[in-house]
Amino acid sequence: MSSSRMNACFAIVALCLLAFTIPSCSPSGEATPLSGGDDNGGDPGGGSQAATVIRGRLAVSPARPAPPAARVADAADLADCVVVAVSDQTGAVYRGAVSEDGTFQINVPESEEGNTLIQTIVGPDGKPLGPIVMSDDGATGLKPEGETDLGTILLPGDPAAEPITVGTDSAIGGSDVDPATRARLDENGVPVGVKSFGKGPDSLLSEGDVADGADRDKDGLVDLFDADDDGNGVVNDFEPGRGTWTVPATADVRPNFFMNLKIPVEDAAVFYTGTDEQKDTALATKTVITFEVVPEPSATRTIASVRMLDTPAPAYLSTATVLASGPGPAPLWSATGYAFTLEGDGRYDAFVTPQAVMDCGDSFTVEVTYTDGTSEQFTRMIAYVFKSIPEIKQFGSPGALENYDPAGTSNKGTPSDPILFDGTQDLVLVWKPPTDETGAPLTKLDYRFEVFFQNSSGQLNGNIDYATTWIAPISNFDRGTYAVSASDLVLNGDGTYTVAIPKDIFVDSVTLVNGETAPVTSYKIDIAAQCPSGNAAIMAEFRKKQEP
Repeated sequence: MSSSRMNACFAIVALCLLAFTIPSCSPSGEATPLSGGDDNGGDPGGGSQAATVIRGRLAVSPARPAPPAARVADAADLADCVVVAVSDQTGAVYRGAVSEDGTFQINVPESEEGNTLIQTIVGPDGKPLGPIVMSDDGATGLKPEGETDLGTILLPGDPAAEPITVGTDSAIGGSDVDPATRARLDENGVPVGVKSFGKGPDSLLSEGDVADGADRDKDGLVDLFDADDDGNGVVNDFEPGRGTWTVPATADVRPNFFMNLKIPVEDAAVFYTGTDEQKDTALATKTVITFEVVPEPSATRTIASVRMLDTPAPAYLSTATVLASGPGPAPLWSATGYAFTLEGDGRYDAFVTPQAVMDCGDSFTVEVTYTDGTSEQFTRMIAYVFKSIPEIKQFGSPGALENYDPAGTSNKGTPSDPILFDGTQDLVLVWKPPTDETGAPLTKLDYRFEVFFQNSSGQLNGNIDYATTWIAPISNFDRGTYAVSASDLVLNGDGTYTVAIPKDIFVDSVTLVNGETAPVTSYKIDIAAQCPSGNAAIMAEFRKKQEP
């Protein structure tokens, strides 16, 4: 892998993601399960016959004009939508592709007989538009038998302001609706999770316990599409001990999608003083999405190829570029059919710059094809995005802090103008945490202060004998990185964090693995806010003040 691509992998940027697996639809467009397994050729039960058929038709509501940013602006967009049904008992997911005339059909296997299914419409951009509400009191669950017709479902111009309801010409009755799946509604009758993909104060579960089933916090969004599926106000990715997504235990591959926004201090000024438009340009061009698919040791199938599906998907996928490994302009990813590259260790990956500002709810679906002709799809929804990086505000010694100005006359943190500090005392850093797409500070992220030791020969870290250099252990410091967990950070009244990095880390010389000693003249520090699925970072140069 080239050094530029390795650097793209090195820091994870801003996104927390959910995922589910989807075997491919058959050529006939019949529904197949999203929960794992092979391409069943249209047989949704992996061998069992469909006991239930859920059908209906999508149409654009004529009742009100669509807003300029409507995600389904006209009938031409309907064919790029998908309707998914999630079992409230088993968690299995089934889907039905939407035809050009708006009709769809979901086949449900015999194994789901008697179970409740919650239907969600996914828009052409891959984002969930919202659940189909079955009754005035907010029930979203359907207990279908045989063939069930949901009728003509009118999609409102703004699903966050008007609910998506079962058609008035539907064939369902009261006994077909499961009242136990009743979602909490806002004043407009819209499930409270729709507006913000299940996160934030609107969907917070303030009373009652988390329920069992596919929509545990009853915000109307099945957990599959819910950024905060237990309604506790913490995005799933920030929950200690929780994985960002899961795949079946029998899966042959392990997909891993994450993003990188690693900004050197030379390019950081725009995040301090730039206009919103300038910041968006920086986010669009400096962010790198890393997609990879790794074969599991227990795999029974061999990967033949991997590609990203262009629909449903964010519109910017068509203009996204592949991270260039050499000089010249970065090529469009679409020129390769959104293919992944096979690396020497057997993994398939792609490093992509979106060339647009991403948003919560954006989803990507990767299709893995095996040498036996079967295939699987894995989809991930972005549950948050970084809209800024950690911003250094002050630096110095305890009780003697100086203000940081990236456009100042000195101490800018560049190689030619490093930040000077007193090496006889701990280095105190004060910074503002990054914000998410709502403008709220991200306060659930851990921090890693990675220190790169340098001299005239370059960076020394790769050759340092850490055990010999630091004979006395330093708490939370390991192999060049000082770690601080989110639980140990307290937000100051001005919205900043403060950390004192122990002075003993900043040695004047290091012992190398060959036994030699090398002087250290400067320190590059990467200040990274991160969770398992994301990282936003600023990197600045530091140097000890010379004694008079």
